[in-house]
Amino acid sequence: MRSFVDRSLACCLALTTASALASGQIACHAPDGGEGEGEGEGEGEGEGEGEAFTGARFVAVGYGGRRLTSDDGVAWGNDVHDVDNGGDDDRLLRGACVGEQGGGSVVLAVGGSAQGRVLRSDDGGASWTSSVDEQGWLGACAFGVVQGTPTFVVVGSARSDRSTDGGRTLRDHASHFDGSSWHMRDVLFVDPEAAGDDGLARFVAVGDRGAAVSTDGVTWSALSGPSGLFRVAWGAGRFVAVGPGVIATSTDATTWTTCPGGVTGGGNDVAFADGRFLIVGEGFRLTSADGTSWTRATQQALGRVTVGVVDGVTVWLGSSWPDARYRSTDGGETWTPAGRDDENALDDLVFVPAR
Repeated sequence: MRSFVDRSLACCLALTTASALASGQIACHAPDGGEGEGEGEGEGEGEGEGEAFTGARFVAVGYGGRRLTSDDGVAWGNDVHDVDNGGDDDRLLRGACVGEQGGGSVVLAVGGSAQGRVLRSDDGGASWTSSVDEQGWLGACAFGVVQGTPTFVVVGSARSDRSTDGGRTLRDHASHFDGSSWHMRDVLFVDPEAAGDDGLARFVAVGDRGAAVSTDGVTWSALSGPSGLFRVAWGAGRFVAVGPGVIATSTDATTWTTCPGGVTGGGNDVAFADGRFLIVGEGFRLTSADGTSWTRATQQALGRVTVGVVDGVTVWLGSSWPDARYRSTDGGETWTPAGRDDENALDDLVFVPAR
């Protein structure tokens, strides 16, 4: 397996004819690039603790501070919110992630607008503690073990933070990402042992002007890749990132290959499980086993997608505006309705694996 520090990337075939799109086959073309970096520091903190949670569960978060849970992706509970008709404000929860502490799961939900917001749950989303970070909104979070230390990393408005105490407090605030015009939208952690990779463990963040890599969640690489990246997934030895009108792929998160434009609305989200990537968008899906050659099909619009294993079954869960949920057990080929309440819109879905 190629190391993540090996920046070579063989380009995949370009889509050159309209007939290729019509047949549902999409391939990628030559890479694009960009860069920029900065630095700074600060701190935010919160506190709270509940009982350890060891079961499997889906958690959804969104506008107005809304959060709700489901053990199977069909029946939903623990549905609460802070305000009705939530907007793009300090109550908004933009992203969620799952970590492990003391043998149980910890769920973080992050968001905000002028302020950053962090909610923490250690009982599977049944209850939450809240803290405020004054440095600006937070877009996403990820969990990984860094040199033996369990670490949450959060990214957002021109900066990153990390937590080494199970998400209770944030520290090592740094404006790495080129000032106020730079916003990180998503972040993930790659464990080389789990992924079968021979590179270093690293966090990969994507956003408005490309991607950046960090081995500790504090120091980040120069930006690279195309702009307008909103979500990223890892699988089959490859990163796939999507955004409005763009799909990009990389083996090292440094050198990127972009896929052709012309897909209405672009990719809204991407996930990987059971040997395949699934991209969802405005009225379509794209599937791929290798992250380079894609098959396109028509389906209902989905804004978010996540995947987990429930009672031995791989369950894909998607959502569309404002809060409609859909469930699939065949890799996203078919979807069945899984709830709609006409409440505050959802902005992220995450799966809590059984411990």
